[in-house]
Amino acid sequence: MHDNSNTQQEFLNRLTGIVEANLTNPQFGVSELAREMGMSRSNLHLRVKKLTKTSVSQFINQVRLKKAMEILQQGSLTISETAFDCGFQSVSYFTKCFRDYYGYPPGKVGNGDEPDNISDLAFAEKRKKKKWLISASVAILFIVMLLFVAEIGQLWPLQSSANETTVKNIAVLPMQFEGSDSMKLVAGGFRQSLLNSLMDIENLRIRSETSVEQYRENIKPLQEIAGELNVDYIIEIKGFQTENEPWIQVNLADAVSDAYLLRETYPIVIHEENFLNLQNQIAGEIIRNTQTDISTREKEILEERLTENPAALNYYLQGLQHLVLNQFAGARFPRPMVDGAVMFLEISI
Repeated sequence: MHDNSNTQQEFLNRLTGIVEANLTNPQFGVSELAREMGMSRSNLHLRVKKLTKTSVSQFINQVRLKKAMEILQQGSLTISETAFDCGFQSVSYFTKCFRDYYGYPPGKVGNGDEPDNISDLAFAEKRKKKKWLISASVAILFIVMLLFVAEIGQLWPLQSSANETTVKNIAVLPMQFEGSDSMKLVAGGFRQSLLNSLMDIENLRIRSETSVEQYRENIKPLQEIAGELNVDYIIEIKGFQTENEPWIQVNLADAVSDAYLLRETYPIVIHEENFLNLQNQIAGEIIRNTQTDISTREKEILEERLTENPAALNYYLQGLQHLVLNQFAGARFPRPMVDGAVMFLEISI
């Protein structure tokens, strides 16, 4: 038993050492850690989950936050410098993660002169850049003068283009799943429920199922698919089953760079509390990685659960997938969907 504990601790120490060695790289994530450890993503996730009760991405984030605490306690760097040195590309996101993990903002660590909220930090940074802004204003005025000299017909398209950059176009490809039919229904319903959540966001445009269905068997490079569908991002959702537990892998790719912004695997453990929050968690990560602006109300909707009962959600997802499959084929509401909806309502009540 003692040797086993030592082995587990050595495993965690090795994980921590690898993350710390890549601390300044904001792109270092689950895939990179699995490659460094010589393990598959699923095996790494299972072992880390068993030892720490957290996902691999959460483990990486905690290592970054613990290192940030050490740096802040030394008082040698500012909050923004600490955030970037620990692999956080956004100071506001770092502040949120730090507050969630420790219960107080990073400004409370070390000397009291550091700002303890995002607004104060932004003000401090603006004041440091005051001289640069004064110099830059001259260049901005010169550009404005050139725009006024240009033809009015050429000015409006520039304004229109700037306004449209806030809307993100996304295609969610058909899901590939390897496993039992019942688990395939749950995974398929989960995909459709996630799709519905994304469609509720005003600044997201989701391509229709009819448009993406052609790529179920037609294997093409993601950039080519993105060009044909005229989208900014491609989402791949793949599923597989280990014993009686389905897993969902979500890949979010940038259509321009062909780089993955998100590659994460999630277990769908129907009888656990996390199952109820999983859809909202993934939707939130997609919105964050695409840098999509959402309203306060949309954020509140994303945090709402469909039900507080995991079993009810399981039936609902199966019924939802039945409905999608039969609607796509032009059929009426199938009996399994009705049964699933009734069970969802009965258990929820």
